[in-house]
Amino acid sequence: MRGRFVRRVFPWVLLAVMQAGCARMDAWFQPPSQQADHSLARARTYLDAGDVQAALDELNRALQADPNHVPTITAVGDIHRKKGDYGQAVKSYKRACDIDPYAFRPHYNLGVTYQAMAAVAKGAETMRQYLRQAVMTYIRALAIDPESFHAKLNLGACYYQMGQYDLAEQATREALVLRPMNPRANNNLGIIFEATNRLDAAVAAYKRSIEADSKQPEILLNLGAVYLQQGQLRSALATFQQAHRLAPNNVEVCMQLGVCCFRLKQLDSAARAFQNAIRLDPYNAGAYRGFGVICMYQYVVDTQRTDLREKAIRSWRYSLQLEPSQPDLENLLHRYERFAPPSRTAGPSGQGDADAPHARVS
Repeated sequence: MRGRFVRRVFPWVLLAVMQAGCARMDAWFQPPSQQADHSLARARTYLDAGDVQAALDELNRALQADPNHVPTITAVGDIHRKKGDYGQAVKSYKRACDIDPYAFRPHYNLGVTYQAMAAVAKGAETMRQYLRQAVMTYIRALAIDPESFHAKLNLGACYYQMGQYDLAEQATREALVLRPMNPRANNNLGIIFEATNRLDAAVAAYKRSIEADSKQPEILLNLGAVYLQQGQLRSALATFQQAHRLAPNNVEVCMQLGVCCFRLKQLDSAARAFQNAIRLDPYNAGAYRGFGVICMYQYVVDTQRTDLREKAIRSWRYSLQLEPSQPDLENLLHRYERFAPPSRTAGPSGQGDADAPHARVS
């Protein structure tokens, strides 16, 4: 009787167990690569939710199922890279590239990692070494996928940092063939033109970038700086003012606005711009330097305003305290500490600014 009961019940018990654990049973019969794919998909879900540790656990499970699963190895490298652990990221990407020499993503991400390592490298030679490695890796990535916009763009950026402007321009133009109105690519081309003193071409490139995306204060800064070099002060002022409207708390925008207003002799506006920069960054040596130049210039115009002279001297001293390597400012400070300039004698047309301080504002 008992034997018949066991024989009758056991198949139903087995079926219930199989149904309860069907997902795990399915995994037992999946190929290793498919198991790894599923774990990788779950890892990406965890990453999207911000749970890095759970993602790493899933990636480890994927590698247990398939130790040579290239997408998983690449994903592990991505996590290390985003955490700033570039050494481990390089190891992961290189392993993925060794397993599959024709996989684009690990090659591209390896280039991105070398580029990031160059950005934080200590010493010019170390930086150049990482840039050379990035260049070689991007070239290999482009051999796999010749139509990669980002690989071409990053390759151009590496060449630019290495001072190889012809190659930088060539790679950037190739990227623009793929995306002619891309803001970043046009900005990079403008930077290359500016570095090679083709200022009109730089202006045109920056304008194309802004036309593609008008809310780019950093590109407006680049455009305004070229206008300053060309002596187009009104155009520079309008450009910096537009940048300031977009990014009122950007220190560099305030600084450049101050420089431009100073060159236009809009001294009160220049002083306010540098004061804003100091408010935003109380340890910015250039902002104190610039504010001091404005104050001293106003004092030279009106030597009765000794308060302005004292403000200038205090600002310059603090600028030198923050950044001692400013020999021209140090000379200027010594001059105005020891000797007050004679009263200005204006000519018939109001000329007579020969004694104004000549320190570079920024």
